[in-house]
Amino acid sequence: MVCPSPAASQKCGSLFRFYASLWTVSLTAFLVTGGKEAREIAGMLSGVHTSPLLDISTIDLMIVTLFLIAVKTISRTKTILFCAAGLGCVYVFLAGKWSKTCGLDIYKNWVLPAMVILVCILFVRHGKAVQSKHIVLPSSVYRTMLWFLIIPVVLTLASAILSQDFSFISFIVQVCVSTMTSFGGGEAYVSVADGIFVQGGYISPEAFYTRLLPVANALPGPILVKIAAGIGFVYGYQIQPVFGWVMALAATTASIGACSAIAVLLIHIYDNIRESELIKNLQRYILSVICGMLISTSCAMLYESMKITAEKGIGSALLIIVSVITVGLLFLINKRKHINDLIWILALSIFSTAGIIGLTVI
Repeated sequence: MVCPSPAASQKCGSLFRFYASLWTVSLTAFLVTGGKEAREIAGMLSGVHTSPLLDISTIDLMIVTLFLIAVKTISRTKTILFCAAGLGCVYVFLAGKWSKTCGLDIYKNWVLPAMVILVCILFVRHGKAVQSKHIVLPSSVYRTMLWFLIIPVVLTLASAILSQDFSFISFIVQVCVSTMTSFGGGEAYVSVADGIFVQGGYISPEAFYTRLLPVANALPGPILVKIAAGIGFVYGYQIQPVFGWVMALAATTASIGACSAIAVLLIHIYDNIRESELIKNLQRYILSVICGMLISTSCAMLYESMKITAEKGIGSALLIIVSVITVGLLFLINKRKHINDLIWILALSIFSTAGIIGLTVI
């Protein structure tokens, strides 16, 4: 038996700690955002329904994530990191469902300024390492960002004035916020949209998971734009049919505009700070946070499926077993055969449609 060299053992230990930290981040993100979903699934299996302790919103999760990454980037002192982690935990607790029920969520507005002040103080004292050269943006960048956002602003204001319903303005602001906090869209936007629009009451969970998502997955194009347009249509249609089409167009242009404007801005900034520690830490940890949010989204989709099958007399435990086996088989097939993503999308869309038709017939 050949014993590994000390250098190899040290490298293996470093890799283990690195991946363990990423898994810890993902599971933590799931625990703080998936309280409602996990509780609902457990309630259907056991028949005992309880209130979630945390289940914070996507925006609150991103605030805490960026705060902790900023502190870790600026300072390596264990005492400061420990205090920052404690402050982040307090913010998460105050942003949770239980705190809102008890009326403690108002104190969240006190913790947030403290987090900002801490980052500012640390940056002033230890921020030389993350400072970069002066960033100069050409005037064309400002013109591009402005033009990208003119159309949704005009459509939203016109809709609000004609319908006398100024909630359209807050809705389109949320579309822009959701676009910016999803870091470019993709599957991550599903969990972001769930946290902002479903939990925010703009669209019902049933309409989002059983109607909008299947259609969005079946159509070509970016998932971010398709979901934003669909939510805009459903939300506007509830007020008046014509506003459904108008808000679909507004949400489409707002999502494209916000994403493109941020991309244009960040590309120029990134060229200046691509080697900074802050960017490296963002790249290292933000994907794990998104993965934790996607686990919460998967649980939400599983719960909606359990509700549908329960109406047809199919047991929840059986559905979970079949779902886990199916996902495992799909993972193994894809790992060995490397099937094209387009084929997967078409095949699973047909399979989902057949399942919906089958449940309807039953």
